[in-house]
Amino acid sequence: MVKILCFILIIIAGAGFSQNFNDDNNRYILGENYEQSGYPEKAKEIYEDLYNRNTSNFQYFISLNRIYVLLKQYESSVKLLEQRLSISPQDINIYGLLGSTYYLMGNETKAYSTWEDGLTKLSPNALNYRLIANYAIERRDFEKAIDFLKRGKKISDDPVLFSFDLANLYSLTMQYKDAAEEYLFIIQRKPDQYPAVQARILSYIDKVNALQTTIDVFERKRDDENINMSHLLASLYMQGKMYDKAFDIYSEIDSKIKSNGVTLLNFAQDLYNEKQYEMCIKVFREIISKYPSSPIISSAKLGYAETLEANLDAEKDSESNWRPYSFNKTGDPKKVNEIISAFNEIVKIYPQSEQAQEALLRIGILKNSRLNDSEGAKEILDQLLKQGIDAKFLIKSYEELGDIYLEDGNLDKSKEMFQKLIQTNSIPEEEKNYARYKEARISFYEGNFPIARNLLQNIISKYKDNNSNDALELSLVLNTMMNDSSNLVIFANAELLSEQKKFSEAREKYLIIAQNPQAFVLQSLAKLRMAEMDLAMDNYDSSMKVLQEIVDEKEKNIYSDKALYLQGNIYQFAKKDSPKAIEIYESLLAKFPNSIYLDDARARINKLKNKISQRPEWQRDRTIKS
Repeated sequence: MVKILCFILIIIAGAGFSQNFNDDNNRYILGENYEQSGYPEKAKEIYEDLYNRNTSNFQYFISLNRIYVLLKQYESSVKLLEQRLSISPQDINIYGLLGSTYYLMGNETKAYSTWEDGLTKLSPNALNYRLIANYAIERRDFEKAIDFLKRGKKISDDPVLFSFDLANLYSLTMQYKDAAEEYLFIIQRKPDQYPAVQARILSYIDKVNALQTTIDVFERKRDDENINMSHLLASLYMQGKMYDKAFDIYSEIDSKIKSNGVTLLNFAQDLYNEKQYEMCIKVFREIISKYPSSPIISSAKLGYAETLEANLDAEKDSESNWRPYSFNKTGDPKKVNEIISAFNEIVKIYPQSEQAQEALLRIGILKNSRLNDSEGAKEILDQLLKQGIDAKFLIKSYEELGDIYLEDGNLDKSKEMFQKLIQTNSIPEEEKNYARYKEARISFYEGNFPIARNLLQNIISKYKDNNSNDALELSLVLNTMMNDSSNLVIFANAELLSEQKKFSEAREKYLIIAQNPQAFVLQSLAKLRMAEMDLAMDNYDSSMKVLQEIVDEKEKNIYSDKALYLQGNIYQFAKKDSPKAIEIYESLLAKFPNSIYLDDARARINKLKNKISQRPEWQRDRTIKS
């Protein structure tokens, strides 16, 4: 009987404890809700009550101190922390919190002495220095935090951990030399930390003086045997556009690690992405001459030929793509043939390879676009298609052939190329959709308007991509002008002539439509096309006159915003009149707030203003006056 009674009492006591625990927990959650909802005084009442009834609960203690600090009741915070310190004199966090409260009170001297007490009274421990440094960082006292971290680093078994923290604080306080010294220390001790160090340095390297200061440190203490240190210095040279110095280091690295040109190939690819074609060519030549038997030599030779081609494009007006229509870029035939020879070497040495297939494709494109040799281009591309090539080269080959036949006026053969593309199972649907759109356009050129309209409708209803947007635009023209087939035939003929780069003939056809008030929708588009044909032929004044007529029509012409945008292009790229171009672009922003050209116009305004600001003062003044 006594045993049963005791058991019942234990159950009752336990239930009471559980209930009490749940009540306290619920009240604590209520306090948190008050705190988060902006009622700190109510939260304080709950935290004080909970802590007074259970002073051993660390969570209650932390919350109560936090609310005292939030309410700026610093004296209460000090009292609470000193009481806690008497109970837990070995807890470094209490010293950190107490010093932090003194700091908020404006008593920095007392804050520093409290933090120092925690470090001196407890047994030496490097992590204590790191913890106290974090309290200083919370108070934005970076110099004091640096002092604690430097002292902790001296006694630490893992000083690299401290170097990361120190380097971060040095970079925040613009002490870039000291930051570089710490990162150098890390690379010296743990070379495998190279990726982390590189990422940290690149995050601030664009700040004033940061790059050159960092380079100076790494140059002065560079260890040739530490490959990752060399990699880091080379990447810094790349950031500073010191490509020759980067080349020297990457050449050394390539030799030391015996990568057979792989390191240099990666460097060349970075240069290509930076559009540093001259240096890129130099690197490829180094790979080809130094590592003729390397597994990557075919990639190097292909990269060399492609870079020669890209460099040729760069020699032409680098900003020539602003025209909606333009003639083929020709260039120096001698240089073009040099590029073709480089591609032919790949085909000869590595027949049937992927590199050879790409080389043949590039040769075909060059013959057509650079040498105006459409027959030679067709021969090369036909040869390529007979080889059973990779899908990505097959797509471009059929597209290129389709465009060549179209330009030559062989619409049936052009359509056949695009139809073969549609019938090929191994290519992406979007590429097939582009071919369907081209087939529809050819039917449009031929005057087969019902067929063209049906083909376009299938694209619009089944697919959602850029091609369907183009299809919708052409479909609107067809649907609105189906009852005026005579004007539609003239317009279709003009569109074909423009695609064949017969811009003068095309302009005459567009003029017929533009002068016909019965053409309605086509009249506005024909005017725009006239201006675009003038641009293609460098007739800027004539183009500007037509564009101004469109702009003056305002909402009556749906192409007014594009006309204004093209005027800005003419001033920017053709007339080189930056202030006038800015004026036009800003007018576009004001008059057409919903235009699709807004983002591009803003970007060009910023670019032009930056360009003007970088000119000498006297030149800027003259530009503004003009």
